[in-house]
Amino acid sequence: MKKPLINPKPVCLLFFVSLVTIIYSQDKITFTNGSKIEADVIELNQNEVIYVRLNNPNGPRYIVDLEKVESITYANGVDEDFLSIHDGLTGKSSVHLALHLFDLVYNDFTVSLEIINKKGSVGYKFPMSIEFLPGPNNLHSFRSEYYGGFGVNFYPAGPKTWNYFLGPEISAGKGQDGFRTYSSGKYNDVTFHFKYGKFLINNGVAYRPSDNVRFVTYFGTGVRYFDHDSSRDSGFLAAGHFTIIMSIKL
Repeated sequence: MKKPLINPKPVCLLFFVSLVTIIYSQDKITFTNGSKIEADVIELNQNEVIYVRLNNPNGPRYIVDLEKVESITYANGVDEDFLSIHDGLTGKSSVHLALHLFDLVYNDFTVSLEIINKKGSVGYKFPMSIEFLPGPNNLHSFRSEYYGGFGVNFYPAGPKTWNYFLGPEISAGKGQDGFRTYSSGKYNDVTFHFKYGKFLINNGVAYRPSDNVRFVTYFGTGVRYFDHDSSRDSGFLAAGHFTIIMSIKL
């Protein structure tokens, strides 16, 4: 019986090693829109990432702006995060203008301006709100006519696509309360106005589908205070607020 010209054992071993090398020599790129690809990163600089697709290593080279890349996990297991340095590349903080969509349910038109530092770890928030359909209050419940405030949001993980945040917020404004009385065969609405203050601790989640747009939802709990003899809710009371926000980067 003739011996084979090539020993199959070393060939199989070489094939196995090559296969393992291919599997584990791939880089994974995660973009800010949430999509991911397996690639071979050829070049990385301050502005761009140059790569080829893993399934087409001899194909075209792709060039993408670094601002569109959230992170790269390299073949050796090292994970490099870029969102946390995007604003740092320009040396500027980012400014976000937000519309509080769910506040419309409360009959309030609310906008806020948030200035996030260049590391993406702290945001300084300035909310402003006004009641857009004012009218008498006969439900014996507190209503805000307008308010302004200041808050601080802490982002422990920096500017990720999905991000948790929490922080305090204080606001002051003008509110109203009221009740309905019955006298001489008819109802009478009694409404009174007052200044009030509110302190909340907000907890929320921010979703960032792109570098310029964010969707945020949060729930705040704390206390509210006003002083008026005609209101049964006068003094300190527990307060809460839920909203959904859409913001754009200016």
